[in-house]
Amino acid sequence: MYAFYVPENYCEEVKSLGYVFVDVLNLLGEDIKDLSQLDFFSLDQQVIDSMFASLNELEVLDIVAPIAVNLLINSEGVINAVEEAGFTIEDLGLDDSIDYVDELMNIPNIYKAIANLGLKMVEGTVDLSGIDPEKVSALTDAIFESAIISNALPVVTTTLVHTYMPDDYKDILTDEELDSVDWKQELTPLLTAVAVLLKSDIINSEDPLQTLASMEDSEFEELGKYLSQSYLLTNNLNEILDVLMSSMDLGEITFDGLDEEAGERWTEEEITSIFKCFKVLINLDIFGSEDPLQVIKTMENEQIENISLNMSRSVFMKKNVVTQGFRVTENNFQTKKDIRYIPIYAVFCLNETKI
Repeated sequence: MYAFYVPENYCEEVKSLGYVFVDVLNLLGEDIKDLSQLDFFSLDQQVIDSMFASLNELEVLDIVAPIAVNLLINSEGVINAVEEAGFTIEDLGLDDSIDYVDELMNIPNIYKAIANLGLKMVEGTVDLSGIDPEKVSALTDAIFESAIISNALPVVTTTLVHTYMPDDYKDILTDEELDSVDWKQELTPLLTAVAVLLKSDIINSEDPLQTLASMEDSEFEELGKYLSQSYLLTNNLNEILDVLMSSMDLGEITFDGLDEEAGERWTEEEITSIFKCFKVLINLDIFGSEDPLQVIKTMENEQIENISLNMSRSVFMKKNVVTQGFRVTENNFQTKKDIRYIPIYAVFCLNETKI
């Protein structure tokens, strides 16, 4: 014998289901024939709210929601995707304490936060050029309202690092390091910094240095702001920079990181100033030049002032550039374009160059 649950007011239940069905049709549109044609980022948010409000009116939701979620996460497609990522459903920490109705009702908040980022679908691919970094915090707030996602995040992050992180960086971001991270505090600055990088296209660029050289100062200021808020990055930035610099064609130039015991910190101003210094140096092509001195002689007043100002603000640039460069004073700098003196020493990364 099978026992069937019949709601006390099944007429109202059917009515709510009808409203949900109508809202689904309104979301998809009358002409939709292929879901791949759907612009996920421009769905009507009021219709989504209405649909989930109708779902929330269902008396049977307390019974159906856990069953539906369990059917979903134990479906062949989800299990295969999870196994390909390197973990199991059990790793997600699903247990009886999870309120599946609350999980379901949080979906509109997560969707709105994603849609408000400024992403667009263009010919079946996601266009990141309009992403708004300032909207990322709303997404992380919505994500951490979900117990399922909160439980899954550390496991997924560790797995992604093992799977996709270049080998040179895997020794830096160890399991112990990742386990110690407070992801609720960490996710916003990390995702926001990634959003800035994605918007600049530096991540996908075939020539990251030249892309960096074309970025606006306001983008560097955003990167400095959010990168300095990340414990995971600032705690490992010396090692990350060491690996990054070794991958660049900088000749014999080497760099020393900051010394935390000496009170040196990867602050917002420190990180921003480094980016701005490198922008000037890359645009001068000083790293690739066979005659760096000749390059320096062609510098404009604005470039000299820019790099002097930002180097004076950066402990990293001062401690590295001074030990591996030379000073250009009015005694060895040719008078050109009304340059009569330099207010502070202009120091450049020109390893062991003598004058």
